[in-house]
Amino acid sequence: MISREKVLKSLEGWLAYCLHANTHKYRRHLMRNFNKSFSHGSKLFIQNKKNYINYIKKVKESELEFSTQRTLFNYKKGLGIKEIAQKQEVKESTVWSHLINLIEHKQLSVWKILPRKKIHKILKKVYSHKERLRDIKKRLKNYEINYDEIACVIANVKSKRKWKKNKKCPVTK
Repeated sequence: MISREKVLKSLEGWLAYCLHANTHKYRRHLMRNFNKSFSHGSKLFIQNKKNYINYIKKVKESELEFSTQRTLFNYKKGLGIKEIAQKQEVKESTVWSHLINLIEHKQLSVWKILPRKKIHKILKKVYSHKERLRDIKKRLKNYEINYDEIACVIANVKSKRKWKKNKKCPVTK
């Protein structure tokens, strides 16, 4: 018996290898088998199997990498950013970039990551979703707010903008 996490790491490597060929159906087949064999079962992450399959489909459609999915999995388990970085053997900046990607693809809410006060402070200084982080940081004049937190809020703004254009906003928890 091996853990779901170890299988996910192995599957991630195999799917990265498969991406170099025309293997869309094969990769979809692998994901289905993975979902059947290694359903999650944690109430923190998934309430029922149908939701989990839809989640995997959304992740695939948004072309998120499996390391990003692992970050989401660990975050939902209650691990902090430093703990996730240590567990996945990546830098903290990589974990932040995964969180930003998850926010932008509506897989995670910025309101669950950052305190409300910080989000409101940042939003007051954001004039456009195309702005540079450095410009927003200068306007904030707050050394307690870092670039990663600003990027999370910008990702939230971008996701709202993207889903309003498409008028197909997926349901997030």
